[in-house]
Amino acid sequence: MECDVAPKKPRADSVLKTLPLELQREVIDRLGRESQRAVRTWIKAAHGVETSPTALTEFYQWWHSERQLESYSKDATRFRDTLKQMQLAGELDVSDIAISDTAQAYFELRTMQADDAHAYATVKARRQRDRELAIRERMVADRERRTAILEEKAAQADRALGIMQDKTLNEFQRIARMRECFLIG
Repeated sequence: MECDVAPKKPRADSVLKTLPLELQREVIDRLGRESQRAVRTWIKAAHGVETSPTALTEFYQWWHSERQLESYSKDATRFRDTLKQMQLAGELDVSDIAISDTAQAYFELRTMQADDAHAYATVKARRQRDRELAIRERMVADRERRTAILEEKAAQADRALGIMQDKTLNEFQRIARMRECFLIG
């Protein structure tokens, strides 16, 4: 069944966020030198992009917030790499998880110090997703481990059943084989 409803028009600020990076930079540079009206006129004439003053303001804020997050991320990565080098050199006795958690805490601290609520909320949401993913991965690993144990126990039960049904074995042989099957000493 087809729908006659026209597709939803993208928000003006989301259109700006999907422009090529070089064009985004040019928009930001122009907003630093020219009025919003001039930038809106230029981007429509040169690139066919219509936008509103509000969308330009939101894009400007988003752009700087994203660049700040990128900077903090690079800092945290360098910090993590330094800790890892110290660990490998034997100067630091901590686990890889502790190094990762410390670098993440450093990143979060930087976003909080910037007093950028949007950036901090973004970081917290990403951190929560990472934690949920780690939990899911542990659950899958636990399920796989349990499945392997159950498969081994089922194979052991099949071997025991085969021993019990083997009419060629006398009682002593059957007991000896069962002990081997269940690794009883």
